[in-house]
Amino acid sequence: MIKIALDRISKQYDRKTVLSRISLTVEAGELLSLLGPSGTGKTTLLKILAGLEDADAGDILFDGQSVRRLPPEKRKAVLVFQDYLLFPHLTVGENVGFGLKMAKQSASAVRTRVSEMLQLVQLSGSENKYPRELSGGQKQRVALARALAIEPRVLLLDEPFSNLDVLLRHSMQELVFAIQRKLKITTILVTHDWAEALMFSDRMAVLDNGVVQQVDIPERVYRNPASLKVAQLFGTSVNYIDGAVRNQTFLSWMGEYRAGDRADGPYQAVVRPEQVELRADAAGEWRVQKKIFAGQTTYYHIGKEERQLWAASPPNTRHELADQVSITVNLRPELLFPKATAGEDQ
Repeated sequence: MIKIALDRISKQYDRKTVLSRISLTVEAGELLSLLGPSGTGKTTLLKILAGLEDADAGDILFDGQSVRRLPPEKRKAVLVFQDYLLFPHLTVGENVGFGLKMAKQSASAVRTRVSEMLQLVQLSGSENKYPRELSGGQKQRVALARALAIEPRVLLLDEPFSNLDVLLRHSMQELVFAIQRKLKITTILVTHDWAEALMFSDRMAVLDNGVVQQVDIPERVYRNPASLKVAQLFGTSVNYIDGAVRNQTFLSWMGEYRAGDRADGPYQAVVRPEQVELRADAAGEWRVQKKIFAGQTTYYHIGKEERQLWAASPPNTRHELADQVSITVNLRPELLFPKATAGEDQ
């Protein structure tokens, strides 16, 4: 298992900064997810780690040894892309064994290793098929088997499930992360799927504008985001409430709430739908304007005069369109952000 340390990595394209002095540690055997808006340098960082691109400044350490000047084949950090990149004219077996053949391993060693890898990804017996005969999920498993065949020290996954349908994506997630745990290979996953990152990561790192915003275990990133940008990653139906903190109390049109140790001044509160509790109330001032059923959760868009909020309820709680409701907002001090910062981020 390899410990990775990125030391002040910077990169520019056409004088535009993509990565700015990125320092980040990935523990041996850990699965770290990289999240952030498109164009924030996540894939570029993976390519630099794999040796496919060079940083403008900084260093990359594997177990304390610099690998920045090593070619990709010497680093043994393999990158699996979302587009599979299989050779269409080669069979599955030839694709999986390609790296081994380039390393001039014997034909018998290649056959043995290919068989092991296809068994690992649950594709035994597919050696003689061609990529055109495979489903998307099977192609992704072949790409993973090819990456693992050379016994890499580091596995880099660039949105590997984004081209798959929902059911297939879930099964592939389970398979890939089970393999990662079994092999105990140090892994970095780039994803836009925050639910995926929360479920499978040991830690998460959030990038924005080429800068690391926060690194922590998934629960703390979700519950205690370091900035408004980080908080905005988790869901789209989020409520943003303007107000001010006075004497450790957040004051807004919703009422008064504890503000913890926040200094006085203008703030914006992030209120996720699950923090808005609805109660059927014939005298309630709020009305249900939209209802979205999402399996285990139902989302409600509610309104009162000019005010609008999103709320979420478990399946055993039901409200219908035009129902009158009362609300309780469970605002947490950790989701209060200074208004100046909020304005810049928006």
